[in-house]
Amino acid sequence: MKRISFVVAATLLLAAMTRFVSACPFCIAPMQTWAEMVSEANVVVLARLVSTSDGSNKQAPHAMMEVMKVHKGKSLIPASNLVRLDDYVFGQTGDVFLLKGSLQDVGLPALTDTFANDYEENVTGKPNSDSKIQTVSATAVKDSSNVSVLKPAKGETEESLGDSKKELVWDYVERVTEESFSYIVNAPDPSVDPVERLKYFVKFLEHSDQLVASDAWGEFANSQYSDIAKIRELYPRASLRTWISNKNTSPERLGLYGMLLGLCGTSEDALFLRQQIGQPVNDDIRFGVEGMMGGLLLLEGEGGLQFLEKTRIETPGVSSLECFAVVQALQFVYVYEPDLLPKQRLRDALHPLVQHSEMREIVIRNLARWEDWGVLAQLGEAYEASKADDQQTAMAVVGFLLTCQKAESASEAQKAAATELLDMIRKDNPKLVKTTERQLR
Repeated sequence: MKRISFVVAATLLLAAMTRFVSACPFCIAPMQTWAEMVSEANVVVLARLVSTSDGSNKQAPHAMMEVMKVHKGKSLIPASNLVRLDDYVFGQTGDVFLLKGSLQDVGLPALTDTFANDYEENVTGKPNSDSKIQTVSATAVKDSSNVSVLKPAKGETEESLGDSKKELVWDYVERVTEESFSYIVNAPDPSVDPVERLKYFVKFLEHSDQLVASDAWGEFANSQYSDIAKIRELYPRASLRTWISNKNTSPERLGLYGMLLGLCGTSEDALFLRQQIGQPVNDDIRFGVEGMMGGLLLLEGEGGLQFLEKTRIETPGVSSLECFAVVQALQFVYVYEPDLLPKQRLRDALHPLVQHSEMREIVIRNLARWEDWGVLAQLGEAYEASKADDQQTAMAVVGFLLTCQKAESASEAQKAAATELLDMIRKDNPKLVKTTERQLR
């Protein structure tokens, strides 16, 4: 059971590792950001709830909204500034919402999937299931009160669309404040230079409005490390330390903040990160500790690595998840800061973990990618220890040997040693070798 729990937790953390090439190394994949949604929308407005009805046997649920501000799609807004949404909207009269609409070909089904969050709970401090976002759409006629119902079917609105017949479907309704609406509509478009965009969003990290703070974090989570590193002088050192040490900071943001502090910090901040990383704990998972370890390595290099080795890698009984966080931090340095520490130094740091029953699969696979053939002598023992009840580790050993055989970086002696061990495993378990060979093709 312990092995299974570690694999499940490590899989969650591995989501961050596999995003190294395209996004923040220590961030879990975020939701679509507001800038992306606004860029894709045909209409974006700020509207006030006038009335809402849960419907009856004769009438479907609906809501009436008064448009207050138009950010996008002004030609599609009726002169009355009143729009009807064909669904129930949770809220009180006067509540303010952002409405986002898209033009769709007539006859296509309306969009039904929308994003829902706990913004109401963040604002009021009280859980409210009624704050969930509703899917809404518009119809092609005017109702009996002569209020325009948004759908470009006749007159000027249709002409503006050309020959193709489309209808406006409201696919997103979000309760906002005027301040958060201003943040959303003023955010740089995704087509803008990514470094310039980050200069805008860095000001809103941990903003008091959680909708804003979450979206700003999401922009960083979607950004490449090389872009994040270019504006290190803009990161607020004191605030980062406050956020990292605050128990109420959202756990998924801690890894980013640890990395940012590593980019902009001093020796004083390195000491702070050591204290936050602390001694090993045996909790199930500590989100963000891998980012703090990465930040420590950025600030201290060899000194930080020795601290992680002493407190995690070389200490018996340390939680597998704590060791896994070290692996993530070392991989971050290996990929993104190749001049910070010698690559062989990073490889050597992982060697002791080949003997760790819950870590050896991940470590062996990692060392194969790093073409570290110096660990070959340990793999026979690793295979014998895992072949009965740990097929994934046994496959990792075989994969390492197959990779070594073909690697230009491997010496003839190393290739011969890999072949000898692989032949032994093939006799012991030919199916395992054949399966691994098939996977590596």
